Amino acid sequence: MKRNDDTIVYSLIEKKYNHDASGKNIGLDHVLILDIFDDEETAYACIKTKCVEFEKNPCRMTYGYFASGVKNDGYYYEYMVISHLVVPRVSLKTIEIKTEYLDEKTLEKTRLFDEYTFYGNMNLTKEWYKMRYKSYHSIFTVYDNSVTFCDGTCKFIGYIAAIPITKELYDTISSGIIYDDINVNPNMFLKQSQYVYIPSIVLDEKYRNLGIGSMLFKKVLEKYNNHFLCGITISKNGFNLFKKYMQHKCNIMKDHDVFILDNTKNHE
Repeated sequence: MKRNDDTIVYSLIEKKYNHDASGKNIGLDHVLILDIFDDEETAYACIKTKCVEFEKNPCRMTYGYFASGVKNDGYYYEYMVISHLVVPRVSLKTIEIKTEYLDEKTLEKTRLFDEYTFYGNMNLTKEWYKMRYKSYHSIFTVYDNSVTFCDGTCKFIGYIAAIPITKELYDTISSGIIYDDINVNPNMFLKQSQYVYIPSIVLDEKYRNLGIGSMLFKKVLEKYNNHFLCGITISKNGFNLFKKYMQHKCNIMKDHDVFILDNTKNHE
């Protein structure tokens, strides 16, 4: 896997050591990055100029090049050229949100993020998911199009699920009677309903705190713009995100909180 705009660069580093009256090294004086190069040839040429006073060429190492010796000022120096990968900061321009139906392939993708949800330590089977979620249920998925794999697919980085439910289940969740939904009767998840439950919103850790969670949440609010919504959060990040868009109803236990939203009020 490689980010399409990853860049290999070569850093030239200088280390200078202090010494006592006898000439013995007693510790570092400084470590400096003297320059950064886009190509190995230029970096090698530059480190060679630094080694003229050593009267020897840099050695090839696994990470780049190395040279050391005493310069004319009497101090011991080390020079290194180190190659490393520079990964650009995530750009929201490469983030794409899709609507995908919960077929078997999509379910498998979402299960990669189970550790961040209620379901992480439950060892739930594929059958459990298929009993609850039907092929007519859809979720919003999010991809980073700047990261591609050998088969041409882009990196799947998260999703938000919002599923129609019965009023009975909505009232149960909203009242704080249950702190997770593992044992909820799957028949309470419907094809259509005025009541909607958000069981999970998860993102790859690298992509958090960039506004992507809000982008996903707004998609749900647009889709269910005349509905009653509820959800349970189990993390600080989840709590902060839900609090931006929904009403905090109650705390169930240590880090489980219930949120609700009457999204019909915006359309009266």
